[in-house]
Amino acid sequence: MANILIKITSAVGIAGRIIRPGETVEVDGPLARNLLHRGKAELATATMPVTLEDGESITALEE
Repeated sequence: MANILIKITSAVGIAGRIIRPGETVEVDGPLARNLLHRGKAELATATMPVTLEDGESITALEE
């Protein structure tokens, strides 16, 4: 399953790291679905800054 960009709305632990509200992260499909269903995240928009797994920040662009 593909990775999905989500914006965290409530603090959660992902891969041993605390992700705070407002951070945008890339996660796998099942985790994204779980967090979205529980109200812990929302889908990222095309212009939100993104924090990649390696800590690098970029801005997602519309395709």
